[in-house]
Amino acid sequence: MNYDFSYERTELIIRDRTAERHYRTIDPKKLAISSEHATIIGISGNGTTDLKAANGFAKTIQTHLDLMFKTQDGKDALNYVDIFSVKYATKMKNYDSGYMTKAFADELTDAMIKILTDKNGHPLPVDQAKQNFSRITFFTYCQGSLCLNDIVDLLDEKLVEIGYTTEEIIAINNASMEVAFAGPNPVENRIPSVRVLSLNDPVVSTDLDYLESHDPKIQNLDGMALHQDQPGYLYGKHCEDATAPSIQIISSNLIDTEHHGFHLIYNDHNIKCVSFNKNWELNPCEIDNQTFIPKNAKCAAESIAIATCFGVAHSLNNLNAQTYQPQPWQALIDDLQFNINSYTPQKLSQLNTNFNGLKTEPTKEK
Repeated sequence: MNYDFSYERTELIIRDRTAERHYRTIDPKKLAISSEHATIIGISGNGTTDLKAANGFAKTIQTHLDLMFKTQDGKDALNYVDIFSVKYATKMKNYDSGYMTKAFADELTDAMIKILTDKNGHPLPVDQAKQNFSRITFFTYCQGSLCLNDIVDLLDEKLVEIGYTTEEIIAINNASMEVAFAGPNPVENRIPSVRVLSLNDPVVSTDLDYLESHDPKIQNLDGMALHQDQPGYLYGKHCEDATAPSIQIISSNLIDTEHHGFHLIYNDHNIKCVSFNKNWELNPCEIDNQTFIPKNAKCAAESIAIATCFGVAHSLNNLNAQTYQPQPWQALIDDLQFNINSYTPQKLSQLNTNFNGLKTEPTKEK
């Protein structure tokens, strides 16, 4: 018997302003996707192996969303959005690298199945299923993007068993959205995604080799560039498993490390370098007690915020709509390109949305 095995489970927290540390744990078996709020599920990198780190990731998401809500009505995201975050399980005590258990993926997808089926477990009409699944936006970092692939794989298997067709499953998946930072290139893309990446991030740079060689905007890049793929393509190459559109926001580098050695460039992979503080200022980028100057990080962080707000606005627009409201994908592309061209954060308060200020309180665990 291996006595070092920790037997930890993957856990889930939700941001809650009434809780002692502004978060509480949720039993995944009791998870209910709200019909009154938008939902964000945050899946971070594999270093998120304690509840404090999971809450920190959720706070990052909340700050990005507050850029939308506080400019519209002075409230914050928790008035309208349930923000969840995953704490990974670990195989060994004091082991830094975490993983998502199969049991957790089962529980999480079971919660999604409940909004895609009727009380007898039968498939909903596809338009209703799309409208319900649009309540969920995924916010991922590093390994979190790969974990989301596994979750969608499992969800799709269950949808086939229930009776949905392949075409209907593709349509349902396309109603959701992923916002990703520094995610390794997946072999598929079945949820519309916005991926923010740095060519100087050694974890993802090889994934961008094709674009760097073939996309004129990215060749000799010294700033930010937007690349978009229609279904059937991913990172500029044909991919039959890419059944949803994707956008890549690509930076030459996020912080100025020109004179400080290659190892410092690894910070281009750290989500902290594209995180805002409560005043919506970029957090200081510190390595070895040195503070480095953001180069493209501000534009990258704003692009993440724009995309996250877009996903939530799409959710809110569908909460009380009579029929499914498709994503205005081209409007998102225009907003992201505008931000790259002008670095104008005020654009965040001009999102195209029919959001009308729902006045509800955060969903409580049942």
